[in-house]
Amino acid sequence: MIWLTFLINYLAIEINSGEIMGFEEVTSVLSALKEALFSVPINVSSIFAWAGVILIMLVVSYYIVMGMVKAAKIILNMKASYFGIFTLVLGIMFLAIALLAP
Repeated sequence: MIWLTFLINYLAIEINSGEIMGFEEVTSVLSALKEALFSVPINVSSIFAWAGVILIMLVVSYYIVMGMVKAAKIILNMKASYFGIFTLVLGIMFLAIALLAP
């Protein structure tokens, strides 16, 4: 848990110092997370709650990784012409996101 406090404090310092631009909004979230994690005394119900959150995160991350593996297999097994169309569409998507993002 000490490493998590260190990481949250480090990110808050980096964000406040302006070295990471565009993440000023995250400072309030990080401080709220820090207070939620470390200001409340630890009891049995909070341990079970965190265990549940961790288990849910493990399952979600497993399915994300498996989906990325399947997507990589599909991309690697594409024909050259389909791969060209795929990269074109992906490039257009990235340009659209870049134009819409502030």
